[in-house]
Amino acid sequence: MAVTNWDVVRPIVKARAAFCPALDGGRRAMMSTAVDARSNGHSAKTYGNPLGIECESCKRRALVPLDRLGQLDSNMRPLRGWPFKCSACGSREVAPWLFPVDADVLAFAVARGWLELSPDAHSVRVTAKGSRVVQ
Repeated sequence: MAVTNWDVVRPIVKARAAFCPALDGGRRAMMSTAVDARSNGHSAKTYGNPLGIECESCKRRALVPLDRLGQLDSNMRPLRGWPFKCSACGSREVAPWLFPVDADVLAFAVARGWLELSPDAHSVRVTAKGSRVVQ
């Protein structure tokens, strides 16, 4: 993910870090949008950010880049029916999440422990856990 305008993103991330339970160890980020029955490949492409996947069994989270999902322009298949599988426990019971803005993806990665924000949110550092994810 390339964040180009830190002046826009920084206040969003700082505000969400203060009020978002996911950034304090909670389960889900408030700013993400749970996939409903109407969400499909085309709506995922419209959001333009990676798809968040959370395993219902082991609670593991992952970000799936849109280019790994194939052709999405006219794909009207509901996202809930896609064959996602948890790489940790093998469960197919997953909860997909859509992120409306880049800062939401950043907050998801911070909550997962993949990234660390500096105290003033001026910089981001990839953690050791994050480097294993981004190989």
